Amino acid sequence: MHTRVFTLNSSRFAGAALVGALALALAGCATSSAPTGNPSVIRQPYLPTAEEREWITRYEFALYHGSDADEVRALQELATRWPLSLRMLSDQSIAHTALLSARNHPAEQFTLLRALFDADYMPHSGYDSGLWELLGLDYLERGDTDAAAQVLRHVTTPWQVIDIRVDKRFAPVRAELGEHALDVDAAMAADIARMRTLRAREPDMLAPLIWLDYLLLADHQAAEVLRDVQATYARIQSAKAHRRAAFIDQGTLQSWLLQMRADALWDLGLYEEAIEQLEAARRTSEARGRNVSQTINLAERYNDLGNPRKALATLALLPDAFVSPYGRLQIGLETLRAAIQMNDRSQVDSNLRYLRHHAADSTRTLQEALLLAGELPEARQLLVSRLNDPRQRRDALLEVQSFHDYPSLPRIQAQRARWEALIAYPDVQAAIARVGAVETFDITAP
Repeated sequence: MHTRVFTLNSSRFAGAALVGALALALAGCATSSAPTGNPSVIRQPYLPTAEEREWITRYEFALYHGSDADEVRALQELATRWPLSLRMLSDQSIAHTALLSARNHPAEQFTLLRALFDADYMPHSGYDSGLWELLGLDYLERGDTDAAAQVLRHVTTPWQVIDIRVDKRFAPVRAELGEHALDVDAAMAADIARMRTLRAREPDMLAPLIWLDYLLLADHQAAEVLRDVQATYARIQSAKAHRRAAFIDQGTLQSWLLQMRADALWDLGLYEEAIEQLEAARRTSEARGRNVSQTINLAERYNDLGNPRKALATLALLPDAFVSPYGRLQIGLETLRAAIQMNDRSQVDSNLRYLRHHAADSTRTLQEALLLAGELPEARQLLVSRLNDPRQRRDALLEVQSFHDYPSLPRIQAQRARWEALIAYPDVQAAIARVGAVETFDITAP
């Protein structure tokens, strides 16, 4: 999964954020229309009843065929009647259902989230995909601050703590949560410690390790990530020599391990070495065999380095049938960036038309494209619209925060300057002030 934030100078896969879905990214779901199962989720023996197995089958069938209503109902039934059955379902499937399939049905989504919370659901990978933040907000909209506070105390990731700090919708519950619960640096330290514990408890899984490395990168610890990835990759190569896998989830996540190393190298200014790692990651399979995520990320890096022809040649390697709607938008964006560098106005206009037409798949991507193409009035209008829209406000508010930046290339600095100039317009500032606030944080953007 490929996440873009204008204040960030390195690729981040935190979710489709698309952050709402690192869990989706961890399983390669950013490159497929339906999530795939995770064979590692059953960590303790559990035997479902016949009726329970029937509901699990119904859930998996609905998930595979994209039947949103049946998918939501089946998961709600399992969470309510058989909470232990959630152990048998992958984190990415549950996040997909609760965050994506149910998003157009607010009442059913609230009921499902409440059922998952009452079932004491906790993701196996350790990643908090945003379920409790969303449920807490639902309770606040219903005027139940006590229930909201109870749920929001389970929020763990630092970026979700930022959401609670800067979004006015959370104002009624901040005092009850307390100052420590809103401390972003403390949340980062606690999340890193939690992932270290989970990693030690699940030594045969890559998912906690990759999420730990992601957190370390956000906390400016790129050197530790490099050491971590080197040791992990040595274990993978040793196991390969004995014709076995070192990790249960290695097949879907090995490319993301290389992505973490590439990101660490990039953050340290070792751009050519980062490109080499992304080339290796691109040749490593994802969930469905073909690698889409790292191919797009590699094209982005070539554009960052001012090599649009290599970016286009990289994108040409992508198998069209394996690319999700969100992935197609990223291809469109990177093609646009290459066209701008090559002064190909016809291609710029063509890609802008495509991105506008498919904006529902990611208004955030359209936002970046408009800014890159110099369409400032439309870019301002879109940002104000996103801030005013309760369903898009979370991402928009997070994007306008001030995050830590690594030293970067001139092209990325210019892009960041354009973004900061856009935020500074009076109409954008007024829109931000109506719904939230802007603060400065000593971590990188998600």
